[in-house]
Amino acid sequence: MNEIELSQQESKIPTLAVQALTKASRLARLSGRSVVIVVDGQLVRVGPLGCIPLRPLPPRLKVSQRTKRAQP
Repeated sequence: MNEIELSQQESKIPTLAVQALTKASRLARLSGRSVVIVVDGQLVRVGPLGCIPLRPLPPRLKVSQRTKRAQP
């Protein structure tokens, strides 16, 4: 496998992760288990009894981008 093929496969990782998480969440809810998700800035437990708010989340913070620099 060369660098180009490896790079192409690695670029698919985020999409595959989202698909796996979506499928796991759907299967958990179909089996009657609760799932904790974020809705309008709050943690909410979604389960057979409906949506139960758990707690509000703090506001999101923007983090500055860091750049690694080689040390001589």
